[in-house]
Amino acid sequence: MMNGKIIVLVTCYECEKTVFNTLLSIEKQMFKDYVVLLSEDKSNKLQKNNEFKYLSKYMPIVYFQNNFENVIKNRNFLLKTAKMFHNNSILIRCDSDDVFNNEYVFRDIYINFETFSSIRKSCKIMLGSNYQVSKFFKRVNSAKFSLKKRNYLLNRLYYMKLGYTEMELPSSNLVWKNFYNFYYPNVKSGEDHLLLTNILLNYGKNSDFRVDEDLIMINYNLNGFTTNNNKKHKIFFKTREKLFDYVRGEYENKKL
Repeated sequence: MMNGKIIVLVTCYECEKTVFNTLLSIEKQMFKDYVVLLSEDKSNKLQKNNEFKYLSKYMPIVYFQNNFENVIKNRNFLLKTAKMFHNNSILIRCDSDDVFNNEYVFRDIYINFETFSSIRKSCKIMLGSNYQVSKFFKRVNSAKFSLKKRNYLLNRLYYMKLGYTEMELPSSNLVWKNFYNFYYPNVKSGEDHLLLTNILLNYGKNSDFRVDEDLIMINYNLNGFTTNNNKKHKIFFKTREKLFDYVRGEYENKKL
């Protein structure tokens, strides 16, 4: 098994039309000490694709084929698989229809985690910002330092449950060291938000949890098939209502 200071977790489902842009945005990174764990769910089309075969020759990609038919199980499979690597590795998630914002993202993340000085402590958990990209706009979804404060988080979740897309938590930009046992909860259309919310509530006061608003990690695609379907579904809003109530103290975690 290959080793990498950064491990990129990519889940795929019907992704052969988009994943190549994702992989190219990884290949362009100036920081090269990484490995990609890619799990294709319910299909093995990538294995038969010539472009993917070509990229696999030049990139450190470990491919898995699964039949979960469930993105949460697929993400957690990759998190468990990552345990085969060094526990000091840095875990980054990137969906198969998203791309990294520029070629310096890995370098900037590594600096946040590994640079230590008398005025700057290296971090163990980090949250960055992202662009939200659709057919009609491109805007920043910010990782505010204030998210570590319960009242601001509650206010953000309130507007999120009302459907304000720009208030969505930048949950796809949560990065952590491999020694943490973080896994996505079984909450459809909100598993990443609940994971981030729990981490903010339990680790937010720690000095080694850094929020870097200026680091725009990912261009998050709002045109994806799954994203659009979820936004039209009642469960999209119901999950966000429960998230708000959970932080407000009306729900226990097990009820979500």
